[in-house]
Amino acid sequence: FVEDLNQDGVLQEGEPTLEDSILDVAGFSKGYFILRIIVADDAEGDANGDGSNDFNDYSLKVAASSLSDPTENDAMEVQVMLELLGSARLFPDLESSGTAGGVVEYVHSLKNNSEKDLVFNLFVEHQVTDWKHLLIDAAGNNYPVNADGSVSVKVARKGDSPDQIDFKLRLFIPSATPNGFTQVTTIRAVPQSVLPAANALAIIDITQVLNGPVTLYKTVSATTGRPGDTISVKTTWKNRGRSTIDDFKIYDNIPVHMAFVKGSIDAGTTSFFTGSTQSFYSTNDGVNWSPASGTGVDPDITNIRLDYNGDIVPGSEGGFKYDLQIK
Repeated sequence: FVEDLNQDGVLQEGEPTLEDSILDVAGFSKGYFILRIIVADDAEGDANGDGSNDFNDYSLKVAASSLSDPTENDAMEVQVMLELLGSARLFPDLESSGTAGGVVEYVHSLKNNSEKDLVFNLFVEHQVTDWKHLLIDAAGNNYPVNADGSVSVKVARKGDSPDQIDFKLRLFIPSATPNGFTQVTTIRAVPQSVLPAANALAIIDITQVLNGPVTLYKTVSATTGRPGDTISVKTTWKNRGRSTIDDFKIYDNIPVHMAFVKGSIDAGTTSFFTGSTQSFYSTNDGVNWSPASGTGVDPDITNIRLDYNGDIVPGSEGGFKYDLQIK
């Protein structure tokens, strides 16, 4: 259960999960909540076996009772219809690196496992929005762009050709992008019959910008989880060049569906480095920075930065980690 703060009936970022399923409602007023149903991966559309997908397949009872007066209670029935539309698949999540002013490309696939032809709108969203991109089909042609910035692709039903299409995302890295910066790009495949984009399939590409002889590698403690779970992110680096780096900073973006855990940055140990480190937070996409302080989950933090104060000599290597909580 999620509290519908603006009473619009749409699940939005920042609307809180109701602790212990309790909704506070003032006297002579109304309370609004959203029932968020998580569908099992192996759920079948025709659950009752009557030969059709309809609202008779799944039924849930939602009951409400007053904590202050148990005699005050009510209940209603919620019916859910699953369309085989949900069996389409967009894959995979990818990571790569590039240089400022350069180009990075990712190849993805969209497969239709349903029993009808589907047309999808592909939306591309960059966490830092000044990056440009193109979506390119398997023949190397640019997809025509719709007025809303998406491109449209048709995927045949399962068993027909083509029931899977491959496409390429080409990213253009701005020339002023700082060394170590990480861009998170989300691709959403939205069936035209199920707009808006919030209901889409989605994958994420992570691009790290390397402007010198430094390699970066990022790992996570888990690739799946539920709201409230904590995931640790670790970035390791090494100066593989022949020159000393005297102004080394590592930037990272916080994904929109994650919240940063303040106090969790651990700079770890660094070989051949005798200087100090200092971490910073930003709440406005890296425009302004403040020294890291405090503890606890902070959903307002959009970026973090770790500064190495001292010379990074050839052969130096190290890493740092931090924690995120799934919203």
